[in-house]
Amino acid sequence: MVRKPIFSVMKKIYLVSLIMLLSGAFMNSAAQDCTPDPAVVDTANPGEVVPLPLPDAVQFEEYDFTVTIIPPSTYEGLDIIYSIVIDSVVGLPPGMNWYKNEEEFLVTQPVTRYCVNLYGEPTEQGEFPMILYITPYIDAFGTPVAATQQVDDTSMSIFVDAPVGLPERIDVFDTKQAFPNPFAEQTQIEIESAKQGNAKLQVYNLLGNLIYKEDLSASPGVNRFRFTGRDLCAGTYIYTIQLNGKKETFRLMKAY
Repeated sequence: MVRKPIFSVMKKIYLVSLIMLLSGAFMNSAAQDCTPDPAVVDTANPGEVVPLPLPDAVQFEEYDFTVTIIPPSTYEGLDIIYSIVIDSVVGLPPGMNWYKNEEEFLVTQPVTRYCVNLYGEPTEQGEFPMILYITPYIDAFGTPVAATQQVDDTSMSIFVDAPVGLPERIDVFDTKQAFPNPFAEQTQIEIESAKQGNAKLQVYNLLGNLIYKEDLSASPGVNRFRFTGRDLCAGTYIYTIQLNGKKETFRLMKAY
């Protein structure tokens, strides 16, 4: 058996590792870059997210957009926030991802601006409400202490349009928002289908747990789901409609 010099083997391992590292850095560098807008001011007092609403995306086309954030300084009415950490962003269109320019958004005076980059190629059409899970850190006599994780399910959503030059969604199906929404006991979801098919309604809570599902044999024209949620707790839910290989996502509010 011929033994290769140990330094030759180590050199090859080093070169392979270096190539893999540089390749990963190159692939991520374009998508994971964002610069906050220096012109954004804290008019909301406390905190600012700009711009809202977000611009629409187009199915199968590259989306690359930066949101500037000024972290709030108050928690439950007290001016005690040291920093915030965005733990996760749920509800992005399939094919898209997110990146934050700092792990921790510090509260400073004068304000420091941070950013979140939303990027990727969405593969499905429809409205996609996003849910942000945020942990505030409280200044406890000079020591930052994590407070209860907060859920922001009201501020951000992306609408994905059909590509230009391709058939509009009505060639598959078109969904109207649930009505009434918010609802107390029952709401109606209307879909207009271009052809016959099996329509599926699925309702999820904010933890992503499926709490209700229903199938409907859809005919060409207008079809309706009637969802009864009188036993649900008040709050925000997400529902999806699937028909003939397409899916749309919407937000549903249960009133107190």
